[in-house]
Amino acid sequence: VSIPLNAMPGDSDPADIVLASQGNPEQTATASLTTTALLRGPDVSPDNLEAYGDPGQMITYTVHVTNVGDVSDSYYITVDSAAWTTNAPATTGLIAPGESTNVDITVSIPLDTLAGASDYASITFSSQLPGTLPASANLATAANAVFALQVSTDVIEQSALASGVALT
Repeated sequence: VSIPLNAMPGDSDPADIVLASQGNPEQTATASLTTTALLRGPDVSPDNLEAYGDPGQMITYTVHVTNVGDVSDSYYITVDSAAWTTNAPATTGLIAPGESTNVDITVSIPLDTLAGASDYASITFSSQLPGTLPASANLATAANAVFALQVSTDVIEQSALASGVALT
């Protein structure tokens, strides 16, 4: 039995299987079965995150991952479309049905990044079980403008006359 990928959790399909004897076709046996699509996979929140940081800074995003399935599952984590260094663990570890875990993902803003430059990363959480759909979180990271102030001390010479004595 193949469950279509667009089947909703709880969708079912009944089937009757009739077996007939090769020696006596009048002798039969019937078995009835029902196949039900189960709910499996992750849910992530928030699914869109954004942050700003200074060039050279590392930004940490926290994604909340919930197992909305009916069996314990572990989810592979992949990073796509990131130009800046983006690090995530390889998996979430085992999560029981209905339970959640937080996953920290870091993005490093390159030191030579210009003000306002940004990078986008798609983080995908995929079940290790067959027949599940992945969930994704999108990260947007932008570089702040960094202003520098250079202060120098210039010696100022002043002259004054105090009680007939010149001071310099």
